[in-house]
Amino acid sequence: ALDESFNVVETAEPFVKRYAVNRFDPKETVESLGDFVQDVYRLIQDMPYDLGTIIRKTRDGSLGINMNIRNIDRFTGEVDRSFNRLSFSIVIAGILVGSSFMVQAEGIPRLFGVSVVSLVGYIGAAVLGLWLVIGIIRSGRL
Repeated sequence: ALDESFNVVETAEPFVKRYAVNRFDPKETVESLGDFVQDVYRLIQDMPYDLGTIIRKTRDGSLGINMNIRNIDRFTGEVDRSFNRLSFSIVIAGILVGSSFMVQAEGIPRLFGVSVVSLVGYIGAAVLGLWLVIGIIRSGRL
């Protein structure tokens, strides 16, 4: 249980006062300003050399940009897997369409009144489709 007599404001007051005094201490402010001025001076001093280097590298074609994109390998793997599944699905659809055209074809051996070629196509498409579905389910991502 919490102590009802505990006063947060009274307890925190000395810490807040000490922080405020240190935060706005003129000595700290002057030191901080001095560090800032030194940094700006160094930047201005180094700028001509740095700009010259950039211009030189641009002229001779050796200026390069190094980018590091986090998780790009995982992203490209996911995109690659998605396009493989899409391509596989298009192939299966093509087999189904081709088999459907072959049902009407004349002069092709028939089994139970259905063209053998179209029957083989349907069975092949079913096997490939089942393989695709199992692969998707095993990956855990629909």
